[in-house]
Amino acid sequence: MMKKTIRGQWIDELVSNVGQFIKLETSDGMEREGRLSGLKSRTIKWDGKDVEIICELELNGDPYDSVPLDRITVLELI
Repeated sequence: MMKKTIRGQWIDELVSNVGQFIKLETSDGMEREGRLSGLKSRTIKWDGKDVEIICELELNGDPYDSVPLDRITVLELI
């Protein structure tokens, strides 16, 4: 049986795993592996304050090699 994580806990885990190797699959069936080298974000106004929202995962230290978070269906550490 899979253990359900606390809402929002995945964000902390994602941030703490920058630098680790990951495997992911996108909604169109593309599979990728590599080092999670960074998180790209954008800023939104939340209750009058600017907050960063993660929107893409950067792979292998290449700022042009990124996968939008909303396209990822499977993400695992390897």
